[in-house]
Amino acid sequence: MGVMSGTGTQDDPFIIEDGLDFNALRNISNNFSSLPSGLEDFQYVELANDISLSMFPMFTALPRRAYNIDGKGHMISNINLIAPPPNQWGERFGSTGLFQALHVSDYIKDLKLEGTIDTMVQMDGMGGNVGTLTQELALHHSAVISNVEAYFEIKVEIVDNAISVGGIAGLCSIRTSSNQVRVTECGFKGKITVDSSPRQPWDTLNNRMGGIFGALVNWETWNGSAAFLQSLTIERCHVEMSIELDPRWGGQNNIGGIYAATWTNRGNISPLSINDCVAKIDFRFIHTTSLAANTIVRIGGIVMNPATSTNSNVTLNRCVAFIDVLWVHTIAVPNFQMAGLLFHGHNAGQNFTINQGYAVMKMINPNNRPWAGIGANFGSITLLPSTTPNVIVNDAFFDIDVFEEGFDGAFTITHGVSTAQLKNQSFLEGQGWVFES
Repeated sequence: MGVMSGTGTQDDPFIIEDGLDFNALRNISNNFSSLPSGLEDFQYVELANDISLSMFPMFTALPRRAYNIDGKGHMISNINLIAPPPNQWGERFGSTGLFQALHVSDYIKDLKLEGTIDTMVQMDGMGGNVGTLTQELALHHSAVISNVEAYFEIKVEIVDNAISVGGIAGLCSIRTSSNQVRVTECGFKGKITVDSSPRQPWDTLNNRMGGIFGALVNWETWNGSAAFLQSLTIERCHVEMSIELDPRWGGQNNIGGIYAATWTNRGNISPLSINDCVAKIDFRFIHTTSLAANTIVRIGGIVMNPATSTNSNVTLNRCVAFIDVLWVHTIAVPNFQMAGLLFHGHNAGQNFTINQGYAVMKMINPNNRPWAGIGANFGSITLLPSTTPNVIVNDAFFDIDVFEEGFDGAFTITHGVSTAQLKNQSFLEGQGWVFES
């Protein structure tokens, strides 16, 4: 069709009946000039059916839009997202998603996505954001993102700089002081491959890979506005993803089951609550020779680095993570670090609380390869290796038996319990767990 019905108001939303209608959204003018602010700037969209984008073998992202979308439980399938064409200098700014940016004031809900992403980052000094729904998800007013699920295979090649990759959005920016902003019952199932082999060895690399978001940012502080605290609740989200990584030229590679990191020097998102989330990460390297001396790989089962400033309050409640690391090569990894639920923060004065959760971390070494270069760098295998911030761990554990079964390097134990204890309801109740009848 390509000519949708509706006017875009809440009472008369744009109705998407097929892939041509969806693509036609790129031709509708925004209600704002640069960035949306007032509620009148936001339009409404509904899906009438499951739709396919198979008629677009190489779909490029729709422009920045301010939409509240009701998927009505329908799926957008056969999405094949590619990098935008090179600019006049031959560089490719490899951010991609169904939208370049999606601003939300009310909701994105009841929507399923299925497809692939194949993109490249090649723009000096900038990097990019990659997500299935959108490159950047901007949450305004009292926005709630609920029941959005993505089934995707994502491949990113890095020629220079860095990338934030998320199963829903590469970057989530919080643009309101409302305490009602929530992400609930969203999920990602798929594979993320990040290959930095084409990039130049002198470039700085700082990759972020997360199951729901690659990174979070406080927009007001970033944008130079009043640095008020912005809050966010992420709840009942589920992730099952495999990560394949080639970090051969070094730099930081940060992985989180729900999201990887809050952008450094971009201000607080506080309070930040992550509740009742489950993440499963299968990780492996896809590089077989030596790595640069400054290579860092960090994995947090739920989140790698949740805060960047002092006076942050981050709480994880009843979260569960499973991390499997497949080790089949003899490469030396200068710095490989892993934490069951939450990795670390940057500064003293941050407050982290972990309540009633557990993690299972498994090292899979089928060929009995030596743990080259990583034994001393595991340090304390725990729910939170860094003890610099103020950390309170209440009744949360990781399975020491499973970890020791696959890893024979050096480490110390913090918050480790046996498999039998984790399976024993009486033991957990004795630690303060509450089971619903």
